Amino acid sequence: MNNNKIEGYHATTKKYAIEISETQKFKIDNEKANQKFLGRGIYFYLDRANAVDWTIKMYKDKKNKQLPNNPNEIIDNYRIITADIINNENRILNLDTRENINKLNVMADLIKQKLEKYSMQSNDKILGVILNYLEKNNFLEDIDAVKRTFPYPIESTKKIKGINCINKTMICVKNNCIIDNIKISKKITKKEYNYSMIIY
Repeated sequence: MNNNKIEGYHATTKKYAIEISETQKFKIDNEKANQKFLGRGIYFYLDRANAVDWTIKMYKDKKNKQLPNNPNEIIDNYRIITADIINNENRILNLDTRENINKLNVMADLIKQKLEKYSMQSNDKILGVILNYLEKNNFLEDIDAVKRTFPYPIESTKKIKGINCINKTMICVKNNCIIDNIKISKKITKKEYNYSMIIY
């Protein structure tokens, strides 16, 4: 059994970062459970640069897809939280392995009829919908988190031919108890902001 801890990076607003740091706890919104990516839970990247990218995406989504004229608009109003995540391989469903993808397929087959109404969901939503359903119906009782690497498209005109995406590994924590040592990380720097422009 591997009980090592891994460091995760969670991007959020400055206000929420302060609240998380003070309470040492994340809130999981069950009423508005995230149906994208890996379903309900607290999302972490394993790389700080990917959390910086997500910070910029949050800003763009809020501002109708527009980047700020001044990066300080993002730097001053968003923060990255770091936390230790207990890395018990027996309780993290790693969907980067064939074995666990096959296990998920078997579970999904068991509830196939229940999921038929979701068959028209876009591909970026169906996995989250399946995981939410399995969790709600106690198929994931022994799972504390789900891990998956997703390809993110590079939108920038500066992209190199043949390199159209960056792979980013996410961990969706479904059990708050495996999160420890929550801290507000250093502010995003202009260098980090500019570095993220490769995908925008």
